[in-house]
Amino acid sequence: MRVTMDKKKLHKILLGVAGALVVIVIAASTFVVIPAGHTGVVTNFGAVSDGVMTEGLHVKIPFVQQVTKMDNRVTKVDVSFSSASKDLQTVTGSVAVNYRISPQSSALVYQNFGLSVQDTLVVPSISECIKAVTAQYSA
Repeated sequence: MRVTMDKKKLHKILLGVAGALVVIVIAASTFVVIPAGHTGVVTNFGAVSDGVMTEGLHVKIPFVQQVTKMDNRVTKVDVSFSSASKDLQTVTGSVAVNYRISPQSSALVYQNFGLSVQDTLVVPSISECIKAVTAQYSA
């Protein structure tokens, strides 16, 4: 009889610990911290919300909302190019461009380009502009 009472107490203790762990995990997933120089893009079941979270501590709905951190600091990209001039001479060079994502536009940029803004938007745009400009001038 004593053995069954100890098993019942152990069972209750284990259930209590498991319940406490579940509560702690849910409480921890309720908060999100957005570091300095970043914004948080909120998605509800994958759909991008219009607003963004600014720097600091924020509350989100666990398991429903996900927050993706977008870097809004100035980023430098170096692009090497090879282009043709007006008289079809080859022009080669390198360009450095500084850019940043506006905090207010973070949700729109994330929705259209994801986190790979540099590879999908910035570098191809720089190459296209350089080729268009160098084609207007003779070597």
